[in-house]
Amino acid sequence: MRTILLVEDDDAIRSCIAEGLRMASYGVVAVPTTTDALNALDSDGQFDLAVVDVRMPPGHPHGFAFGRMARLERPDLGLIFMSGDAAVAEADGGEPPGPVLLKPVRLSDLIDALEVELIA
Repeated sequence: MRTILLVEDDDAIRSCIAEGLRMASYGVVAVPTTTDALNALDSDGQFDLAVVDVRMPPGHPHGFAFGRMARLERPDLGLIFMSGDAAVAEADGGEPPGPVLLKPVRLSDLIDALEVELIA
């Protein structure tokens, strides 16, 4: 079973996506912030891919910064980002470290993106 690290600060969105991914036979570790996600990566947990909201609450690295930090520790970790802002990729000032899906994200689109990233 592939395990996804889901990082989403909105409780309702995090819960819905996690449940949908579990129903699609993925293992899911769902956390509310990138700080929690970095702690999860520091554990011995096996993660195949992280799905990360770009905007985080104040005091936590934004999603792209998390992606860059995560790749330092786990270079093979797949990354998919989510944002409600279509201009978020340009706002980062560089190439995002993975594909960006616009919210609201359809579960089928997310699963399609997961499959593409997991094969790559």
